[in-house]
Amino acid sequence: MAATRKIGYKRILIAVVVLGGLLGLWQVFYGQNNKAVTKSKEATYTLKRQDMVISVTESGSIKASNAVTIRSDVEGRTTIVNVVPEGTILTEQDVAEGKVILELDTSSIKQDLNQQQIQYNSAMADLTDAKENLEIQKNQNESDIQQGKLTVKFGLMDLQKYLGQYAADKLVADASSRSVTDEDFKKLTEDPNQLGGEALQTYRQLIADMNVAESEYYIAQNTYNWTDKLYAKNYVAKTDLESDKLKADKCKITQERAQTALDLFFQYEFPKEAHKLFSDYIEAQRQLERILAKARSQEAQAVAKLSSADAKFALEKERLERYQRQIAASVIKAPCPGLVVYATQFSRGSRSRTSIEVGREVYEREEIMSIPNTTQMAVDTKIHETNVDKIALGQMARITVDAMPDNMFYGQVTKISPLPDQAGFMSNPDLKIYSTDVALQGGEMLRPGMSAKVEIIIAQLKDVLAVPVQCISNRSGKKFCYIHTLAGNEPREVQTGPYNDKFVQIVSGLNEGDAVLLNPPRVFDQQQGTPIPENLPEMPNLLPVNGQTQQRTNGGFTQPDTQNRPAGFPAQGESPQNGQNQTGRRWPGGQESAPGQQPNGAQPGTPGTDRPARQRPEGMGLDRIQQNNTAGSSMAPANRPQGQQRGQQNTETTPAQTQIRP
Repeated sequence: MAATRKIGYKRILIAVVVLGGLLGLWQVFYGQNNKAVTKSKEATYTLKRQDMVISVTESGSIKASNAVTIRSDVEGRTTIVNVVPEGTILTEQDVAEGKVILELDTSSIKQDLNQQQIQYNSAMADLTDAKENLEIQKNQNESDIQQGKLTVKFGLMDLQKYLGQYAADKLVADASSRSVTDEDFKKLTEDPNQLGGEALQTYRQLIADMNVAESEYYIAQNTYNWTDKLYAKNYVAKTDLESDKLKADKCKITQERAQTALDLFFQYEFPKEAHKLFSDYIEAQRQLERILAKARSQEAQAVAKLSSADAKFALEKERLERYQRQIAASVIKAPCPGLVVYATQFSRGSRSRTSIEVGREVYEREEIMSIPNTTQMAVDTKIHETNVDKIALGQMARITVDAMPDNMFYGQVTKISPLPDQAGFMSNPDLKIYSTDVALQGGEMLRPGMSAKVEIIIAQLKDVLAVPVQCISNRSGKKFCYIHTLAGNEPREVQTGPYNDKFVQIVSGLNEGDAVLLNPPRVFDQQQGTPIPENLPEMPNLLPVNGQTQQRTNGGFTQPDTQNRPAGFPAQGESPQNGQNQTGRRWPGGQESAPGQQPNGAQPGTPGTDRPARQRPEGMGLDRIQQNNTAGSSMAPANRPQGQQRGQQNTETTPAQTQIRP
């Protein structure tokens, strides 16, 4: 009984298998046409009018719109002495009272500050001394210049006093254009009337003395002559004659002395005195020029010392103020109300997170904490480059926070980065994302760092025809939808509009109520059973080689042999002449040979004994074979025997074979 039941089960199973096979064969032979495979029952979507929301949805994180970043302004490295706990809420009262939220170590800075204070005081003293020295030098220069000018003035007055104003001015004018010589002074004596002053007075005195002496000599001589006549007649005594003679001799000597004095004046005394006074005047002028130059030099030196002292003082003052600023920057008070959030730092060379705590070293400009203003929150999201052109400032957005999935928040796009995010570029160079900020309306209960999903509303379409995105099929650059009718599936060309991640608008081509296939059929090749790509690009028959292009007779392309081929290398499609190795290189057999000699058993253009020809799997590397075909061989890659070298390739032209790769 059990055996009979088992045999019945086997028969039923065989009948089911046979029936399934017959149904499968019927579907294969009767259920497909020459181009498309269709099913008896297809999932469809009834086209209807609906409202569409075109949006871009991305993930992001909550952050504060306005946040104050606290950094270390202390130069070099310093240590945290005191810091408020993370999560501390700062109020307006804390800001008004100046609550200390961070304190850094300043022990070394205070020592430098004391030393710098000494340098600052010394620089201030040097600056004061330089200022006083400049004033003293200016006063001294004024006194020296005034004294030099007076000396010049007195020199000219002495010259005019002696020569007279006319002669002195004429001599000074001549000296301004040329050198004054002794001849110029002698010319002044030729016409004594042009002289004036002491020289003229002396000249007149000498002339008067000479005239008096001549008159006295004339009278004395006449008196002597009359006395001599009277003495000859014995009217006078001899003593009277001798007295008159002595008197006449004395007058003669006086007259000669007056003449000699006049001659000495014109020859020596006048030129000497005039030349001396003129030289004193010229020297006074030169001395004045030296005084002026020296005054300028000394004043310039004093100004330079003052500038140096002033620069040194400014430098020391800037250093002092810098130390003072660092002392002040070591104590940071609450700048604004908000929430204290420690900065996220990662240790160098590892991915471990370093915490902000007392005793930790911080570097200059290192971010220590931030104080976001929780009254105004925003979402920091990353927009992919394919959607960034759809985003614009002012667009509305809907935000869902993972921590509060039941609450819907609304916001507005306030910032779009003009350049891709560098962080995303470093992790994946092919990924281009743009940072975008969406300001939240409300959201005071949110905390920075919460995960959120942002849906940016691009457009809102009312009462439009729309189908699911999978209903659209691209054929030859056109869009089609397949409509299920009683006669079968009918393709219709459609014009689409905006779309979102679920639906796409149908502008034309379909009517309301049409049954659109959700899975449109694909075009198949009957022989291979793989989709046939439409609009295959035509392969060019021309290839530029060294600025020239040649066309093969069989529809392909070839490369001409170059005239600058290195010596010893055979031309394309040729073997070395006379079976010789022109370069003395190693043959494929692995043996060394000199130029003009080949190893035993090795033939040009054939594989060596220890190096068999590489076997290429059939159907693999067709692009590579087609590239090698351009090196001078006209044999089709598929017809080339395996292991045959290019030197032994058949030069007969064969029709080019083209294989269409999907």
